[in-house]
Amino acid sequence: MGRLFVTKRFDMPIYFLLQNLRVVHGDASQWEILQAALVAFAKVPPQDREAALAQVRLSPSEQPSTYEIAK
Repeated sequence: MGRLFVTKRFDMPIYFLLQNLRVVHGDASQWEILQAALVAFAKVPPQDREAALAQVRLSPSEQPSTYEIAK
């Protein structure tokens, strides 16, 4: 079984995206995925970053008490 993704404060779509990225990238750790995402986000043009942040800020929160673990 792969390592658990322990950060539970993400909206459900983000949680599943991170889980799938972990599986696709050989069970990379949650911190490796988050660090890579931050580096990639920093390289995106400012207007694209603002558009992405605006979209996330409008997303409804769907935080359940339990999460499925991608296999």
